Parts: sequence; structure tokens; C-alpha cells
Amino acid sequence: GNARIGGLPFASGASDALASGAMSWGSMTSSFVSMVGTVLANGTTVGLDGATAAATGLTPLAQADFSNTSAIRLSVCYEAAA
Repeated sequence: GNARIGGLPFASGASDALASGAMSWGSMTSSFVSMVGTVLANGTTVGLDGATAAATGLTPLAQADFSNTSAIRLSVCYEAAA
């Protein structure tokens, strides 16, 4: 399945929103040149998408993109549900 980060403190609003802020990563099994987090609608989860050098767009990250030593650092700012 697609990689997700769960456990945000508040449920998000009704539409997906790109995470604002900084994101960094390391020790992935693929050579990503770009990675973004998206706070998914009506939930407490961030979806992760990335692109390699040869890619024409972003695709969802999967478990196979991670190793035992992978690290992701992400800050998000999003609108919570009312």
C-alpha cells in the first residue's frame, strides 16, 4: 500500500492540502529528487509522494521505498476540521 504518516493531533478539513514547511529524507531505497507530504482530507494522516530523476510526476511512496535506516523529516501546517 501507499506510505502514510498517521497520528496528527487534529482531523483535517474536507479537502487534501499540500503540507507547508520543510521536508527532508535520507537512506531511501530509491533515489528521490523531490518528495512532498499531503495532509489527507477528513483525517489525521499525511500521504507521501515522491519523484526520481527520470519521473515525469509524483507517485505515492510504498513500503518498498524504505529501508530499515530510512528517515523522513516533515513539518505540516494544515486547517483542522471545524
